[in-house]
Amino acid sequence: MKKIQLLIFAVLLSLSSFAQDQYTPQGHLGVESNHISKSKAKALGFKSKNGAYVTEVIENTAAERNGIQPFDYLIGMNDKEFSENWSFSHAMHATKAGEQATFQLVRNGQEMSIPVTLGKQSDAIYRKISKQEEPFLGVKQDHYNWKENVPGVKVKIVNNSAAQKMGLQDDDIITSINGQRIIDWHDLGTAVDNMSPGDMAAIEYLRDGTTAQAKAPISSYAATYPSTNKHHSNKNTPAQNNNNSVTNDSEEESSIDNSILADLEIDMEDVSQEEADDMKEKVGVDMPIVNNLEIEQLNIFPNPTNGLFNITFDLPNEGETTVRVFNGVGRLLYQNDMPQFKGKFQDRIDLSNSPKGIYFLEIRQGAQSISKKVIVQ
Repeated sequence: MKKIQLLIFAVLLSLSSFAQDQYTPQGHLGVESNHISKSKAKALGFKSKNGAYVTEVIENTAAERNGIQPFDYLIGMNDKEFSENWSFSHAMHATKAGEQATFQLVRNGQEMSIPVTLGKQSDAIYRKISKQEEPFLGVKQDHYNWKENVPGVKVKIVNNSAAQKMGLQDDDIITSINGQRIIDWHDLGTAVDNMSPGDMAAIEYLRDGTTAQAKAPISSYAATYPSTNKHHSNKNTPAQNNNNSVTNDSEEESSIDNSILADLEIDMEDVSQEEADDMKEKVGVDMPIVNNLEIEQLNIFPNPTNGLFNITFDLPNEGETTVRVFNGVGRLLYQNDMPQFKGKFQDRIDLSNSPKGIYFLEIRQGAQSISKKVIVQ
């Protein structure tokens, strides 16, 4: 009888452990990250393009507690390098909250390892600020921002901005912000998004082939555009996760003043997990966020625009390619299917009859894809 009781106890203990393991949430590091192209990896001196380039560290997460920083390049976990078949995203899907893991990364050209105890995504605290409170350097992208062997971002300067006050001029090429090398527009956005209004911005730039420096406190969007604040509704910053990101745009459309549509500004950011989940759950659109497509020179111009803009990019590999644009309620606004495509892509998209708001750009080639959030404001 005792043997039977012990056997039953062992079975129940095993089942309890199995059930507990089944309901343990996935491990969460607490970073937003980008994939990078082969050309960018080469420019930064990375051995592989298969890592994850950190763009934001989320508050109250393992990444924050253990000192992972924006612009860190995660190259592996537990001494196994990330690859095309085993990416950062794949590695995290196989973990559980509470597990120990060691991440290999490159920071300022130096390889290092950082041990962490993985947390839960539900513990993360996502920063929420209004549009008017966002840090704003005051530069606009100028067509192609980065080409191979050409460092930095060529910019246009916004009046009354921090950039103008520190003496930057149109066609200056920003190469560094606060000591962080700037390769493309995404780097510039990451550097600014991780600042707060009033923080000192030290800029290194090229003008007519000569290196120069400038320094001034960064401004907010409201301080740069005080007269246009009434046109911008408060919402979470586009660089942050937003559980309410998929919204009904019918009310906003009816209240838009068409006289200001000739000066629409465009920002392009990564799609967060919450936004992808909302798109799938609320409107049935599967929006992948792995961003494993090798793509170069992805750009939207002109900026500002009147609602007509060009999208351009370069795909170094050939395959069946689809480009789609959705609005915030999941309506397909644009689709271009190309059976076998490789090289430079350019097409015009017309949003002149659509309201300001958030749109989603998806580019697929075979089993790989990239998704971006396009903010028209």
